[in-house]
Amino acid sequence: MSKSTKQGLEAMAKSAMGAGMLTYADLAATLNIGDRTVRRWVAEGTLPPPDLRLRGIVRWRPETIERWLNKQGEKR
Repeated sequence: MSKSTKQGLEAMAKSAMGAGMLTYADLAATLNIGDRTVRRWVAEGTLPPPDLRLRGIVRWRPETIERWLNKQGEKR
């Protein structure tokens, strides 16, 4: 995982609004892809499933995405 990506995840985790959890928009910004791509990747199983799904609220723990990014790097 790149240093800038890790720093981005850490910054989002510390934000008061996110309460440590990442949104679709956070993932899109971190991964430099569109929001629709994030949603499609979740539906396809490319991204890990959300850690929280509650009444339309979907969130991931930064650690979940960090583990996924590390696994992607290992595949290369």
